[in-house]
Amino acid sequence: EQDLGTSLLIFGSFVALIYVATNRVSWLLIGGLAFVPAVWVAYTQFWHVRQRFDIWLHALDPDVYNRLRGGSGQLVSGLFGMADGGLLGTGLAQGSPSLTTFANSDFIFAALGEELGMTGSFAILIIYLIFVERGFRTAMLCKDEYGKLLATGLAFTVGFQVFVVVGGLTRVIPSTGLTLPFMAMGGSSLIANWIILGLLLRVSSRAREPLQVSGASVSTAELELVLSKSALTADEESASALSASAGQVGNATRINRLTRAQALAAAAPARPLEEVSDPKVTPASESASGTVMPRRISPSSNPREVNRG
Repeated sequence: EQDLGTSLLIFGSFVALIYVATNRVSWLLIGGLAFVPAVWVAYTQFWHVRQRFDIWLHALDPDVYNRLRGGSGQLVSGLFGMADGGLLGTGLAQGSPSLTTFANSDFIFAALGEELGMTGSFAILIIYLIFVERGFRTAMLCKDEYGKLLATGLAFTVGFQVFVVVGGLTRVIPSTGLTLPFMAMGGSSLIANWIILGLLLRVSSRAREPLQVSGASVSTAELELVLSKSALTADEESASALSASAGQVGNATRINRLTRAQALAAAAPARPLEEVSDPKVTPASESASGTVMPRRISPSSNPREVNRG
Protein backbone atom coordinates (compact mmCIF):
# COMPACT_ATOMS: atom_id res chain seq x y z
CA GLU A 1 0.00 0.00 0.00
CA GLN A 2 1.37 3.39 -1.02
CA ASP A 3 0.44 5.24 2.16
CA LEU A 4 2.89 8.11 1.97
CA GLY A 5 1.06 10.14 4.65
CA THR A 6 1.89 7.61 7.34
CA SER A 7 5.44 7.38 6.01
CA LEU A 8 5.78 11.14 6.35
CA LEU A 9 4.46 11.00 9.92
CA ILE A 10 6.88 8.24 10.93
CA PHE A 11 9.84 9.96 9.25
CA GLY A 12 9.09 13.29 10.94
CA SER A 13 8.72 11.67 14.36
CA PHE A 14 11.99 9.78 13.87
CA VAL A 15 13.94 12.94 13.01
CA ALA A 16 12.39 14.81 15.94
CA LEU A 17 13.35 12.07 18.41
CA ILE A 18 16.89 11.88 17.05
CA TYR A 19 17.21 15.64 17.54
CA VAL A 20 15.83 15.51 21.10
CA ALA A 21 18.04 12.57 22.06
CA THR A 22 21.28 14.08 20.71
CA ASN A 23 20.53 17.84 20.87
CA ARG A 24 22.29 18.33 17.54
CA VAL A 25 20.82 20.61 14.90
CA SER A 26 22.77 18.71 12.25
CA TRP A 27 20.21 15.89 12.43
CA LEU A 28 17.47 18.32 11.40
CA LEU A 29 19.58 19.41 8.44
CA ILE A 30 20.28 15.80 7.50
CA GLY A 31 16.57 14.97 7.74
CA GLY A 32 15.65 17.94 5.55
CA LEU A 33 18.28 17.05 2.97
CA ALA A 34 17.09 13.44 2.92
CA PHE A 35 13.45 14.54 2.62
CA VAL A 36 13.97 16.56 -0.58
CA PRO A 37 15.18 13.68 -2.81
CA ALA A 38 12.56 11.37 -1.26
CA VAL A 39 9.82 13.80 -2.35
CA TRP A 40 11.30 14.00 -5.84
CA VAL A 41 11.40 10.19 -6.14
CA ALA A 42 7.80 9.91 -4.91
CA TYR A 43 6.68 12.61 -7.36
CA THR A 44 8.30 10.90 -10.33
CA GLN A 45 7.40 7.31 -9.43
CA PHE A 46 3.85 7.48 -8.01
CA TRP A 47 0.91 8.79 -10.00
CA HIS A 48 -1.24 9.76 -7.02
CA VAL A 49 1.60 11.90 -5.61
CA ARG A 50 1.78 13.89 -8.85
CA GLN A 51 -2.00 14.17 -8.73
CA ARG A 52 -1.95 15.68 -5.24
CA PHE A 53 0.76 18.13 -6.22
CA ASP A 54 -1.39 19.25 -9.16
CA ILE A 55 -4.39 19.71 -6.86
CA TRP A 56 -2.26 21.68 -4.41
CA LEU A 57 -0.75 23.99 -7.01
CA HIS A 58 -3.70 24.30 -9.44
CA ALA A 59 -6.79 23.68 -7.31
CA LEU A 60 -8.87 26.39 -9.02
CA ASP A 61 -7.82 25.43 -12.53
CA PRO A 62 -10.96 24.28 -14.44
CA ASP A 63 -9.11 21.37 -16.00
CA VAL A 64 -7.97 20.10 -12.62
CA TYR A 65 -11.30 20.86 -10.94
CA ASN A 66 -13.38 19.01 -13.57
CA ARG A 67 -11.10 16.02 -13.70
CA LEU A 68 -13.15 12.85 -13.23
CA ARG A 69 -10.49 11.04 -11.28
CA GLY A 70 -8.19 12.92 -8.97
CA GLY A 71 -9.78 16.33 -9.39
CA SER A 72 -9.68 19.19 -6.91
CA GLY A 73 -13.46 19.28 -6.32
CA GLN A 74 -13.18 17.95 -2.75
CA LEU A 75 -10.53 20.46 -1.71
CA VAL A 76 -12.28 23.42 -3.33
CA SER A 77 -15.61 22.45 -1.74
CA GLY A 78 -13.98 22.37 1.68
CA LEU A 79 -12.37 25.76 1.14
CA PHE A 80 -15.65 27.34 0.09
CA GLY A 81 -17.39 25.72 3.05
CA MET A 82 -14.93 27.27 5.53
CA ALA A 83 -15.28 30.60 3.75
CA ASP A 84 -19.08 30.35 4.03
CA GLY A 85 -18.75 29.88 7.80
CA GLY A 86 -17.30 33.33 8.24
CA LEU A 87 -16.17 34.54 11.63
CA LEU A 88 -18.72 32.81 13.90
CA GLY A 89 -19.95 30.01 11.64
CA THR A 90 -23.41 28.95 10.54
CA GLY A 91 -24.09 27.06 13.77
CA LEU A 92 -24.00 23.40 14.68
CA ALA A 93 -25.96 21.27 12.18
CA GLN A 94 -26.88 24.43 10.27
CA GLY A 95 -24.36 24.27 7.47
CA SER A 96 -24.00 22.04 4.45
CA PRO A 97 -20.87 19.98 5.12
CA SER A 98 -22.41 17.07 3.24
CA LEU A 99 -21.50 18.83 0.00
CA THR A 100 -17.87 18.00 0.73
CA THR A 101 -16.79 14.42 0.12
CA PHE A 102 -15.63 12.52 3.22
CA ALA A 103 -16.64 15.41 5.46
CA ASN A 104 -16.84 13.09 8.46
CA SER A 105 -13.29 11.72 8.14
CA ASP A 106 -10.64 13.34 5.96
CA PHE A 107 -12.31 16.77 5.76
CA ILE A 108 -13.82 16.94 9.25
CA PHE A 109 -11.95 20.17 9.96
CA ALA A 110 -13.52 21.84 6.93
CA ALA A 111 -17.01 20.81 8.14
CA LEU A 112 -16.33 22.16 11.63
CA GLY A 113 -14.88 25.34 10.15
CA GLU A 114 -18.12 25.91 8.28
CA GLU A 115 -20.36 25.39 11.32
CA LEU A 116 -18.14 27.01 13.97
CA GLY A 117 -16.46 29.65 11.84
CA MET A 118 -12.98 30.98 12.16
CA THR A 119 -13.44 31.46 15.92
CA GLY A 120 -14.29 27.81 16.47
CA SER A 121 -11.47 26.69 14.18
CA PHE A 122 -8.93 28.67 16.18
CA ALA A 123 -10.39 27.29 19.41
CA ILE A 124 -9.88 23.73 18.13
CA LEU A 125 -6.30 24.51 17.16
CA ILE A 126 -5.64 26.05 20.58
CA ILE A 127 -6.93 22.89 22.25
CA TYR A 128 -4.51 20.83 20.17
CA LEU A 129 -1.73 23.28 21.02
CA ILE A 130 -2.44 22.90 24.74
CA PHE A 131 -2.42 19.11 24.34
CA VAL A 132 1.00 19.18 22.67
CA GLU A 133 2.37 21.69 25.20
CA ARG A 134 1.33 19.52 28.12
CA GLY A 135 2.96 16.54 26.43
CA PHE A 136 6.25 18.41 26.14
CA ARG A 137 5.86 19.61 29.72
CA THR A 138 5.46 16.02 30.84
CA ALA A 139 8.64 15.13 28.96
CA MET A 140 10.53 17.88 30.79
CA LEU A 141 9.33 16.62 34.18
CA CYS A 142 10.36 13.02 33.55
CA LYS A 143 13.30 11.76 35.57
CA ASP A 144 14.37 9.04 33.13
CA GLU A 145 15.50 9.32 29.53
CA TYR A 146 13.02 6.75 28.23
CA GLY A 147 10.06 8.67 29.64
CA LYS A 148 11.37 11.91 28.15
CA LEU A 149 11.72 10.42 24.68
CA LEU A 150 8.36 8.62 24.89
CA ALA A 151 6.41 11.72 25.93
CA THR A 152 8.21 13.86 23.36
CA GLY A 153 7.52 11.42 20.54
CA LEU A 154 3.85 11.02 21.39
CA ALA A 155 3.24 14.77 21.72
CA PHE A 156 5.11 15.49 18.49
CA THR A 157 3.14 12.80 16.66
CA VAL A 158 -0.17 14.43 17.55
CA GLY A 159 1.05 17.94 16.76
CA PHE A 160 2.64 16.93 13.46
CA GLN A 161 -0.49 15.06 12.44
CA VAL A 162 -2.63 18.14 13.10
CA PHE A 163 -0.24 20.28 11.07
CA VAL A 164 -0.28 17.89 8.11
CA VAL A 165 -4.08 17.56 8.07
CA VAL A 166 -4.94 21.25 8.55
CA GLY A 167 -2.13 22.29 6.22
CA GLY A 168 -3.50 20.01 3.51
CA LEU A 169 -7.04 21.41 3.90
CA THR A 170 -5.86 25.02 3.72
CA ARG A 171 -3.41 24.42 0.83
CA VAL A 172 -0.32 25.11 2.92
CA ILE A 173 1.07 21.70 1.91
CA PRO A 174 -0.24 18.95 -0.36
CA SER A 175 -2.96 16.73 1.06
CA THR A 176 -1.62 13.49 2.53
CA GLY A 177 -4.73 11.55 3.55
CA LEU A 178 -4.10 11.55 7.32
CA THR A 179 -7.00 11.98 9.75
CA LEU A 180 -7.45 14.63 12.41
CA PRO A 181 -6.72 13.19 15.90
CA PHE A 182 -9.75 12.51 18.16
CA MET A 183 -12.18 14.04 15.64
CA ALA A 184 -12.13 12.17 12.35
CA MET A 185 -14.16 8.99 12.03
CA GLY A 186 -11.87 6.00 11.77
CA GLY A 187 -11.27 2.80 13.66
CA SER A 188 -7.51 2.29 13.87
CA SER A 189 -6.67 6.00 13.88
CA LEU A 190 -9.05 6.80 16.71
CA ILE A 191 -7.85 3.85 18.80
CA ALA A 192 -4.21 4.84 18.23
CA ASN A 193 -4.90 8.40 19.36
CA TRP A 194 -6.57 7.25 22.57
CA ILE A 195 -3.63 4.93 23.24
CA ILE A 196 -1.33 7.95 22.85
CA LEU A 197 -3.44 9.87 25.36
CA GLY A 198 -3.35 6.98 27.84
CA LEU A 199 0.43 6.67 27.57
CA LEU A 200 0.90 10.40 28.11
CA LEU A 201 -1.33 10.29 31.20
CA ARG A 202 0.66 7.37 32.62
CA VAL A 203 4.00 9.06 31.95
CA SER A 204 2.69 12.30 33.49
CA SER A 205 1.48 10.47 36.60
CA ARG A 206 4.83 8.75 36.93
CA ALA A 207 6.74 12.01 36.50
CA ARG A 208 4.67 13.81 39.14
CA GLU A 209 5.00 11.23 41.87
CA PRO A 210 6.26 12.81 45.13
CA LEU A 211 9.88 12.40 46.13
CA GLN A 212 11.28 11.92 49.63
CA VAL A 213 13.64 14.77 50.52
CA SER A 214 14.94 14.79 54.12
CA GLY A 215 11.99 12.79 55.37
CA ALA A 216 9.42 15.08 53.71
CA SER A 217 7.26 14.39 50.69
CA VAL A 218 7.99 16.82 47.84
CA SER A 219 6.24 16.74 44.48
CA THR A 220 8.25 16.81 41.29
CA ALA A 221 6.82 20.20 40.38
CA GLU A 222 8.38 21.63 43.56
CA LEU A 223 11.67 19.81 43.09
CA GLU A 224 13.29 22.68 41.22
CA LEU A 225 12.51 25.12 44.06
CA VAL A 226 13.85 22.67 46.64
CA LEU A 227 17.06 22.13 44.67
CA SER A 228 17.59 25.88 44.23
CA LYS A 229 17.18 26.44 47.99
CA SER A 230 19.60 23.59 48.71
CA ALA A 231 22.13 25.04 46.29
CA LEU A 232 21.80 28.49 47.91
CA THR A 233 22.33 27.01 51.38
CA ALA A 234 25.36 25.07 50.16
CA ASP A 235 26.83 28.22 48.64
CA GLU A 236 26.38 30.14 51.90
CA GLU A 237 27.99 27.32 53.91
CA SER A 238 30.93 27.12 51.53
CA ALA A 239 31.40 30.91 51.67
CA SER A 240 31.40 30.80 55.50
CA ALA A 241 33.88 27.93 55.48
CA LEU A 242 36.16 29.83 53.10
CA SER A 243 36.09 32.97 55.25
CA ALA A 244 36.79 30.94 58.41
CA SER A 245 39.66 29.11 56.76
CA ALA A 246 41.08 32.42 55.49
CA GLY A 247 41.01 33.81 59.05
CA GLN A 248 42.73 30.71 60.38
CA VAL A 249 45.42 30.96 57.72
CA GLY A 250 46.01 34.63 58.62
CA ASN A 251 46.32 33.86 62.33
CA ALA A 252 48.67 30.96 61.63
CA THR A 253 50.83 33.20 59.46
CA ARG A 254 51.15 35.85 62.20
CA ILE A 255 51.94 33.19 64.81
CA ASN A 256 54.61 31.70 62.57
CA ARG A 257 56.20 35.10 62.08
CA LEU A 258 56.31 35.80 65.85
CA THR A 259 57.72 32.34 66.54
CA ARG A 260 60.45 32.78 63.97
CA ALA A 261 61.36 36.22 65.36
CA GLN A 262 61.59 34.83 68.89
CA ALA A 263 63.69 31.91 67.72
CA LEU A 264 66.08 34.20 65.88
CA ALA A 265 66.39 36.45 68.93
CA ALA A 266 67.16 33.47 71.19
CA ALA A 267 69.71 32.03 68.77
CA ALA A 268 71.67 35.32 68.38
CA PRO A 269 75.06 35.22 70.38
CA ALA A 270 75.77 37.80 73.07
CA ARG A 271 78.32 40.52 72.28
CA PRO A 272 80.51 40.99 75.41
CA LEU A 273 82.81 43.53 73.89
CA GLU A 274 82.42 45.93 71.08
CA GLU A 275 85.16 47.15 68.92
CA VAL A 276 84.60 50.82 68.40
CA SER A 277 86.79 53.00 66.31
CA ASP A 278 86.48 56.59 67.27
CA PRO A 279 85.64 58.70 64.25
CA LYS A 280 87.73 61.52 65.78
CA VAL A 281 90.98 59.51 65.91
CA THR A 282 93.94 61.64 64.79
CA PRO A 283 97.00 60.48 62.94
CA ALA A 284 98.96 60.78 66.18
CA SER A 285 97.18 57.76 67.58
CA GLU A 286 98.49 55.58 64.86
CA SER A 287 101.30 53.20 65.56
CA ALA A 288 104.61 53.23 63.92
CA SER A 289 103.44 50.68 61.43
CA GLY A 290 100.77 53.05 60.27
CA THR A 291 97.79 51.10 61.57
CA VAL A 292 95.25 52.34 64.03
CA MET A 293 95.32 50.47 67.28
CA PRO A 294 91.81 49.56 68.52
CA ARG A 295 90.98 50.31 72.10
CA ARG A 296 89.01 48.02 74.36
CA ILE A 297 86.14 49.71 76.05
CA SER A 298 84.19 48.28 78.88
CA PRO A 299 80.42 48.07 78.34
CA SER A 300 79.72 50.47 81.16
CA SER A 301 82.03 53.20 79.96
CA ASN A 302 81.13 55.93 77.58
CA PRO A 303 83.26 56.04 74.45
CA ARG A 304 83.25 59.83 74.48
CA GLU A 305 84.89 59.89 77.93
CA VAL A 306 87.80 57.67 77.03
CA ASN A 307 91.13 59.47 76.88
CA ARG A 308 92.78 59.37 73.60
CA GLY A 309 96.33 58.07 73.52
